Amino acid sequence: MQVAEHEAEKEAASQARARHDELYAKKQEVIAKLNELRDQDKGIAGKMDAMRTGEGFEGGVNPTMRIKELTDDKSAVITGIKALREQIKEVNIAYKIKVAEHREYERALQAYERKAGRKEYLKRRAEQDERREQIKVEKKEWDARKKEEKRKMEERMRVVAAGFQLYISGLQLRTAETAFIEHFKTFGTVTDAFIVKDSETQLSRGFGFVTFETDEAAQNAVKEVHSKEIAGLSAPHSRLYVRRAEKSKMQKEWEARNLKAERGKKEAEANQSSSAVESGETLTANASAPAAGEDAKGGGSGKKWEATRTDWAKPADQEVVANVGPDEADV
Repeated sequence: MQVAEHEAEKEAASQARARHDELYAKKQEVIAKLNELRDQDKGIAGKMDAMRTGEGFEGGVNPTMRIKELTDDKSAVITGIKALREQIKEVNIAYKIKVAEHREYERALQAYERKAGRKEYLKRRAEQDERREQIKVEKKEWDARKKEEKRKMEERMRVVAAGFQLYISGLQLRTAETAFIEHFKTFGTVTDAFIVKDSETQLSRGFGFVTFETDEAAQNAVKEVHSKEIAGLSAPHSRLYVRRAEKSKMQKEWEARNLKAERGKKEAEANQSSSAVESGETLTANASAPAAGEDAKGGGSGKKWEATRTDWAKPADQEVVANVGPDEADV
């Protein structure tokens, strides 16, 4: 709408410029006529001057009448000149008005273009801000989706590491994943199952994986499904092929990494347990020893107490019970 108004104003400006050129040409024409009348006036004035001196009379013309005629002609010329001057004045006024209107229109047009440019700039800025917010939302969704995919992958790696995975090929193009899982559930507990699909069409690529909890269930599935034609799963007039799945490089790296982490965790727990046992024995020995300067019978002879082999051989639980109160011992 703004562009249409802009084009209409441009057309109006072009028409105003054409009228201005027409008025200017008319002004020049009137000026030319005025100059012609001035020349005629000069010629008549010259003739009158000649008549006053008695020169140029022909055919017995009355000089007085001739002077009157020339005077009337001069009056007519003067009247015409006045009329032409009024016309020139009107043309000049109209020309000035048109020039002022044109200048005002140009200023308004420039202001409109600046305003329209500002609106367009604000519109583009708003679109950019909206796009940035949309990108933020899409990034959050993408991060959440990737996080969920990573969690599912971790869970799948853990399930595959603990279970028995089979590779099934020969699936039809539109195999339903629910039917695929339900069919293999008949052989045992399925901990994970999925069909590999094309990322664009989301159709089956013809193969999938099933992970069983036990080796026996996996062997039963291989025995019952391998080289069999199963309605709803196998491609038309084709058979399914089932075999043990080879672990991928990613799966092997994950298992090695997690086994190493679990081994380190177990070693740390073992070290912590042994440290706790040693510290408990030390505390028990210190609690059982008499104070310095007293003998084993509690006398004041100043002989140091030394633990005998029999004392050190006491079980830790007996020593702990001996060092607590009677109420705690009963508990």
